Amino acid sequence: MIREEDFSISLKVSGTKLPVNGYVKRVFASVILSLVTTLHGGENPDLIEIKLEKLDK
Repeated sequence: MIREEDFSISLKVSGTKLPVNGYVKRVFASVILSLVTTLHGGENPDLIEIKLEKLDK
C-alpha cells in the first residue's frame, strides 16, 4: 500500500509549482510506480523524474 509519508512529490505546471494534497500524492505515486516498476531497470526506484511537454504541431 502506498502511504503519503513514504513519498515526496512536487508538481510544476508551466513553471508554477502547484500544491499537492495527500490524495493526489497517493494517486500519482501509485500510478507512476505501477508503470515504472514494470519496465526493465525500473524495479526498485529511489527517484523518478518525468517531464511532460506539449509538442507544437
